[in-house]
Amino acid sequence: MHTMKILLVLVTLLIVGSSVNGQTFYTVTAPETDTTKMSLPEPEDELVVNHRAITRYEKWRVEPGDTNAVWLRFTDDSIVYNIGKQSCRSAWAKKLSHEIDIERYPILTFTYRTNTKAVSKYWALWGDVVGEDDPKNGLYMVHVNDLIPDNQKHTITMDLRKIKRKVSIDRLAIAYRSTSHELPAELEIFEIKFSAVNDAKAPPVYRRGEPCTFLVTDEQGQPIEGAFVALSQDILNLQTAGHTGVDGMVTLQPYEIDSSSMTGMITHPGMFKMPIHSLRSAPMYKHYDRTIYPVTMFELADFKGRVNDMASRPIANTSIQMDVLFNKTVFHMPGVRSSWRFVTHTDEKGKFSYPLPKNLVKRISIEIDHNDFEPLPLSHNAQNQLRSGDYLVTLLPKKHITGFVLDANTHEPISGARLVRQNTCHTYKPTDFSDENGYFSFPLSSKSSSDQTDHDIVVTHPTRGTSTVKFNAPSKDEKLASFNPRPIRIYLNPEYQVGAAPPSHLYVSGEVVDFETQKPIKNFTIKVGLIPPGKETVYFQSNRKSSQSKNGNTFRVNLNNPSQPQVLVIRAKGYMPYTTTPLSFANNESSSPKLKIEMIKD
Repeated sequence: MHTMKILLVLVTLLIVGSSVNGQTFYTVTAPETDTTKMSLPEPEDELVVNHRAITRYEKWRVEPGDTNAVWLRFTDDSIVYNIGKQSCRSAWAKKLSHEIDIERYPILTFTYRTNTKAVSKYWALWGDVVGEDDPKNGLYMVHVNDLIPDNQKHTITMDLRKIKRKVSIDRLAIAYRSTSHELPAELEIFEIKFSAVNDAKAPPVYRRGEPCTFLVTDEQGQPIEGAFVALSQDILNLQTAGHTGVDGMVTLQPYEIDSSSMTGMITHPGMFKMPIHSLRSAPMYKHYDRTIYPVTMFELADFKGRVNDMASRPIANTSIQMDVLFNKTVFHMPGVRSSWRFVTHTDEKGKFSYPLPKNLVKRISIEIDHNDFEPLPLSHNAQNQLRSGDYLVTLLPKKHITGFVLDANTHEPISGARLVRQNTCHTYKPTDFSDENGYFSFPLSSKSSSDQTDHDIVVTHPTRGTSTVKFNAPSKDEKLASFNPRPIRIYLNPEYQVGAAPPSHLYVSGEVVDFETQKPIKNFTIKVGLIPPGKETVYFQSNRKSSQSKNGNTFRVNLNNPSQPQVLVIRAKGYMPYTTTPLSFANNESSSPKLKIEMIKD
């Protein structure tokens, strides 16, 4: 992954209208909500979460990241989280400007719709606990097993006191992982709220703070009338908002709590949206008895462009990632940093457009990604196109390993053969199956180091056995862009009568005991080692994983596709290490060998 991809997302991205597919990571902001027009209860009764603001994409929770994996869609009263590929796991989150005391607001209402069952081991809604750095210690509220996948609207109401944790949360997260039942998988959220219980003795939690006045001006210092200023928009009935008058000023009296830091957003047609990351650190001055926060808004200009292929045909659904460096001389911009990342996508005509502050941009670096084309990395300054016109990009097609699976005698195509790329300790994704013409294809990417190393292509057919061919990757001096692999022909044996299929796993179980006393040993560790062909040395590789479980002095280890011999090394304090005899399909008649590990004292 390019070095620049690790830049932290520090700004919001507005996505409106039809569904937009997301790439590696992005942040979006829901359409503005003016709560002055809504009938909402006082915050002492319940806290209504702005569910359409839970849109910060958690980049470390995606498996894998690509342009078709995940995207968001807004409706009039909901947000729809979409998963477009099998096994993609994603999560979106929103940092709350106000903590939610679960003991004070224990009744959760969660209204949703989903069209397919999600992976059962994941949670759909959780919150980060105040004072806890590890997300694993968060407050997990709605499990995916609680969701009814009938594509109908449902409401879950639960008393969080049953979790028996007296905590407060300061961030909410929505997560979803697709299954094979239906794609795209959709999770639509209509409402998230936390209600108080009837307790007359409970002290007030939120109070009206001191009035604060915003002075909104343009680049020339002239007041802007009609700018919309909103504070605490992540919890709707804590939001206070208003429009500036002819003098460019508006006074708000926000709700506050001692430990909270006020956030907000300032918008106006034709102007760049101004986020307030923290009112405490925002520039301010005193004018008599008033606290005034000056904010300068900047004129928008659309950064526009087109993405085509080599034949000048438009490429839709291309991820356009922009790293924007702003002038450091900017003043009166609450919470603004010098460098931000924005992401947008091309439409069906291959066009994209994103609004940026016209006179504020110092540099724009572009990275363009699409699953079927070679990526264009961040490499140059496209700032001039912000003023001069369209930015035209031509992408080269992605290289592929292609070939045919054929009958060894008749040379007729074989369909339904499973093809996997692998080396000694790693299986590449994705797998493929030969079609009715025996054809298969694997994409190659210059971003993947695995695609640029030699590896095997293993072909398996239920009635024709297995065949392996070697793929020679481009040399160190040869770039992938100029590499043109020839189609590979793979021949399988004639069809034979289906018998007992070889096992796909070795499930090794056993017990660990003292050699002399035969008493059970409960505190031990298991490590899996690999014996390469023609070698006697055992190699322990961090990327070779095995599933294992222990219960007392017994254990169970799942060796995944051990085509080469492997050993188990058991260690226990006060005993010599114990190494098993080599384990493999060839060395074990059973797919579930049982071992007795007798440890000798050191």
